[in-house]
Amino acid sequence: AAASRAFSGQDAKGTDIGAVVGGASVAVVAAAAAAAAGIVSLSDALVGGTMAAAACSVAGSAMSAQGEVEVLSLLPMIDQVNHASGAAPDLQFDSLQKQWVLRADRAYASGDEVVISYGAKSNDMLLTQHGFIEEDNSADTFVLPIPDKGLSDASLRSLAEAGVEEVRF
Repeated sequence: AAASRAFSGQDAKGTDIGAVVGGASVAVVAAAAAAAAGIVSLSDALVGGTMAAAACSVAGSAMSAQGEVEVLSLLPMIDQVNHASGAAPDLQFDSLQKQWVLRADRAYASGDEVVISYGAKSNDMLLTQHGFIEEDNSADTFVLPIPDKGLSDASLRSLAEAGVEEVRF
């Protein structure tokens, strides 16, 4: 699986975890060598090495508890595409070419706004994760559990027979 601020997708080919660790190590060693040679200051080398190692880790892979390869990436350009409810985007990580691929779900005419779905998220999640809410959001629900007390025995029996445990608005 792959994830960014708003998206998830699949890595069908698998990714070499050793390459991620190796890339981070090379970045730190290169920064240290540049500082030792006087090319950059020690503070710049620390910041640069840390940032490069972090980038390798974020763009790299980690093995999940189930043994699946999980690719975590920062996708600043894709994360700027506006949201519209609908089908999930066709966003795939190509581990052989080490790149993300986003395919359009239809042909776009010049001037059309390109939008993708951030997923079925409540307005609470949209607001906290993305800073907006969506009118008439079908994923925005309010759940009321059926109370144990306050309803007649006949009502409770009817609800139980129908398998109703909660009311969703």
